[in-house]
Amino acid sequence: MARGSPDWHKSVGITPEGDSLSIYAQPPIWWQENFDNPVLKWRMQSGVGEITTLPGDTDYNGGVFSGSGALAMTTDGGLDAYANTLLPSMPTTTYQGFSTVFMTRDLGDFSDSSFGIMPFRLDWYTGTRYKEAGVTYNPRSGNWYIWEQPSGAPVLLGKYGVQRWGWHYVKIVFNPVTSYYVSLRIDNNFIDISDRKCYDVSSDGYSSTQVAVYCKADTGDEVTVWFDNLTATYGES
Repeated sequence: MARGSPDWHKSVGITPEGDSLSIYAQPPIWWQENFDNPVLKWRMQSGVGEITTLPGDTDYNGGVFSGSGALAMTTDGGLDAYANTLLPSMPTTTYQGFSTVFMTRDLGDFSDSSFGIMPFRLDWYTGTRYKEAGVTYNPRSGNWYIWEQPSGAPVLLGKYGVQRWGWHYVKIVFNPVTSYYVSLRIDNNFIDISDRKCYDVSSDGYSSTQVAVYCKADTGDEVTVWFDNLTATYGES
């Protein structure tokens, strides 16, 4: 703990004025997928998914954001690509964060709907409740959506357009106990969503956590989305 900082505050030091540098502190990571393993350990429910190890360019390949691999998902003809994987049980004592980076190419080839791209959706069972938290994006309109109570489906949040052929960062922070969101970051856009609640319904039987990614093409078109560095953190604020 940096000298002069309160013992309850994340900090990497203090400024010359004596303020805590908590904004620079990295919350602990409890799960991460960077696709550097040559074997794809995700279940492809539909579409085609593979680990690419090629560098990115502006013609054919989204490539790798960092490390040696990234997930490339492709579909066409109005169909979708959907993949998911199991995570360890989610810590429930502090605010959670979940983030990823993604890249795509021709925005007009995606489905003109809230399901154009789903950078991620977390599903978790607590033993008594089933909950969902995540975001989706319509590349054609620039609209973003979050999974929200009570619909259990994407609900319009706002328009934050992103460009093709560039990596884009998306992160949500949420409280897994109360099921309320805290914030959403889309590149350099920080959005307060503390009045929005994750999908949360009664359930029983078991405890598990999974994450899914998704994209859908327009009729007659083919789309590819590259995902990298999916990261789950705790101790967020």
